[in-house]
Amino acid sequence: MIAVSMSHGLRNQLIRLASARKFRPAEDIEKHIVLVRPDHFGDLLMLSPAIDHLQTIAPDHRISLMIGPWNREVAQHLAPGVDLIVYDFPGFNREETSSGKLDPYRKIADAAEILRTIAPQAVVLMRDDHWWGAIMAREAGVPIRVGYDDQRHNSMLTHPLSIKPKHYVEQNLAAVRSTAAILGYDVGVEPSLAEIGPLGWPEHTGGAALAQQLLDSHAISKDFIVIHPGTGADVKRWPESRWVSLINDLPIPADTGIVLTGSAGEAGLCDTIARQAQSDVVDLAGTTSLYSLGEIFRQAQLVVGVDSGPLHLATAVGTPTIHLYGPSDMVRYGPWGDSDRHRTLSAGMSCPDCGNLSPDRAESCGCMTAISVDVVREQIQEMVSAHA
Repeated sequence: MIAVSMSHGLRNQLIRLASARKFRPAEDIEKHIVLVRPDHFGDLLMLSPAIDHLQTIAPDHRISLMIGPWNREVAQHLAPGVDLIVYDFPGFNREETSSGKLDPYRKIADAAEILRTIAPQAVVLMRDDHWWGAIMAREAGVPIRVGYDDQRHNSMLTHPLSIKPKHYVEQNLAAVRSTAAILGYDVGVEPSLAEIGPLGWPEHTGGAALAQQLLDSHAISKDFIVIHPGTGADVKRWPESRWVSLINDLPIPADTGIVLTGSAGEAGLCDTIARQAQSDVVDLAGTTSLYSLGEIFRQAQLVVGVDSGPLHLATAVGTPTIHLYGPSDMVRYGPWGDSDRHRTLSAGMSCPDCGNLSPDRAESCGCMTAISVDVVREQIQEMVSAHA
């Protein structure tokens, strides 16, 4: 996840000024809850159980998602009954060119006006540190503003929540349950982990047809594993040379296919790996839609990759997965599902930069390069044998 890039001094000054402004409540408030999730694919996937739960425990309220345009397709497929408010949040658009330092501040007023027009009763900030969203919600005149307890933006909230850090699926669930209770609903007993259930990704007919077409065009008709080496933050990558070494000596039956997947922006990465590999590899990078990627994962015997949205997608469709973790927190952002089917690998290192996924950081940090090819190979052998 990428944070809004600006000086702390300027941010703190803006928060003080916003706190001092007289609160102007919006008019004609509706029984409407807006969940604000500015991040990316994997973050929205992990919000899906909370959306389902909120619809159950707050049946009299309309529910909307405020998301970036990069997540429109995901949201439409995950939550077809939920209204979408699409906004280009500053600091989260990975294709965004450099803008002026004041541009994120100017956008607050723009986004607040959109919310004021909608006039929801409650806004819930689903990201821990979303101070920008907190100011937006107050400027919009939203009467109930829920977010996580953070001294940087608590003055903007009516209900800062003190929720012990836990897996984001559980944290999201706790936030929406607290919101429903604030709105007067009887939320009942907190559901168990088993009752929360897995992430979901419904089968997509068009995506399944395209997936089958791609697989057929490369004569992949039997078991195959998928390697998805890309990720949204370069610092989370495993070195290309490691993927090549792994592919060259994969502990899988000779007739098992090897498929590389990735976005159009990751096509160069996948092409380099495929060309250097000595084994036959089918490179599908840049040829799949989000829907067809999900259906390719659904047919695979195993999906291997680093911490990324697509690996959470592979988890959601129920295919066994192996996730390589380095600077991101695998306790909070790890796969949500049966640990026998979804394995995490880490070198177990920590440093002051843990959690820092800034684009300014170099590719493949030390805790990623410390994960050996042999360890990954052993996990693949175990998983293929267990789920053959």
